[in-house]
Order: sequence, then structure tokens, then C-alpha cells
Amino acid sequence: MKIISGSSNGYFFEGILIDAPNEVTWVSDKIKICVITHEHCDHFAGIKNLQCEIGASKFCADTINGKIDKFGLCSLIGFEFPDKKVKRILRDGDLVKGNEIELRVLETPGHAKGAICLYAEEKKLLFSGDTIFPDRGMPRVDLPTSEPEKLRESYEKLAALEIEKIYPGHGKIIEEKDYLTKILYVL
Repeated sequence: MKIISGSSNGYFFEGILIDAPNEVTWVSDKIKICVITHEHCDHFAGIKNLQCEIGASKFCADTINGKIDKFGLCSLIGFEFPDKKVKRILRDGDLVKGNEIELRVLETPGHAKGAICLYAEEKKLLFSGDTIFPDRGMPRVDLPTSEPEKLRESYEKLAALEIEKIYPGHGKIIEEKDYLTKILYVL
């Protein structure tokens, strides 16, 4: 797995790029698809450098394709909207296939209306975008597309899964057992 750190974390894994921070500067014919976890520009600005299929939730795709800055927050963080389009709309339960892995799409609103996580059931891995933060940090829920009333439900959905590693959108990889259950306890 290749980890790209910068404006956010990006993960290149089994032919799938999960999130595209601005610092993604390479174009690889090994990338089958780039999946954007939510509609904030720090997670998608780097798609400008990619030549692959791009997938996201409908709300996230509409934000990127329509260059809706009040939702994408590009000008707020000093980025420009990329001139790329999201063509694959991902919904809860959809599968994204990589070289030797399938990731299940899980809609997880809270931090962002269009937030999704990706779960590799066989490997017990979760790619969480900004739904989950390390060190029991909580995502911001005061942004224009935040849905704070849905965050607990998203955490309950994820806590029901068997997860050994969480790859967050910012910070270090989480390997703490029952991490989500512990967060739910204090919510």
C-alpha cells in the first residue's frame, strides 16, 4: 500500500486510489479507479493529475462536477476545483473492485452529507475518509454540508463490522481493537 500524505491522506491499494489529496502528482496506469470519500477539496484536489475512472457519492459528485465551492470548500483551503468529472456514482452497498480485493461502499453521513467509507471485509480494513479520526478525535460537524444528527448512526453502522485497521483521511492508521465501540460509549 502506498500512502500519500498532505492536505489529507490518500491510499493506493490493489489498483484503487482512495482520496486524491492535492499532493498526488503522479499519473499511473495501475490506478483502475479513484474513490473520493467526501466533498471537501482537501480530499479531491489531486484528481486533476489522474487519468482514471473517478467515483464518489452522488452528492460529492454533484459538488465536484458543478464546482460548488460552498460545499467543496476549495477557496477556503486555497485550492482550485480540478477540471475533472466524477462519472461513477457510488451508493451504499456498491462494490469497488481492485486487483485482488473488493471494497464495499458504506454511506456514512455526519462530517459531510456525501461521506462514504470503504470496507474490505476479507482483510478487515476500513478506509474512513473524515468519518473517523485517530486518537479518538471527532470530525467537524459545523461545515455547510455536515449532518451532525447522522454521525452516531454512521458510527453504529461501522461498529457492527469486524475491523482490524482503520485508514483515516487525516493522521495515523488506527489499529486499536473495538475503536468505534469506545467512541460510541462517549457519544
